Amino acid sequence: MAIYSLYLVYDISTYIIFILLTMKWSGKYPQKRFRVPSKSKSGEFHLVEIWDDGEISCDCLAHLKGGRECRHIKRIKLKLRLERENA
Repeated sequence: MAIYSLYLVYDISTYIIFILLTMKWSGKYPQKRFRVPSKSKSGEFHLVEIWDDGEISCDCLAHLKGGRECRHIKRIKLKLRLERENA
């Protein structure tokens, strides 16, 4: 069990370092972040980020695997559009 735990910690830290380096190399940084509740997993959230170049990303599998606009991104776009209309 200890070996698995060490591997998991190594894997997560490697992932975090990769993300930070990618942001530095690409020059992209998130301007806004939103937590959207998961429909399939109660109590869990997905992270939707709006980047400085206007790109919107989500950490759900539908967006990461297919690259398509998932329901979490659609929900945030609707929320932002309604806020603009009501302002």
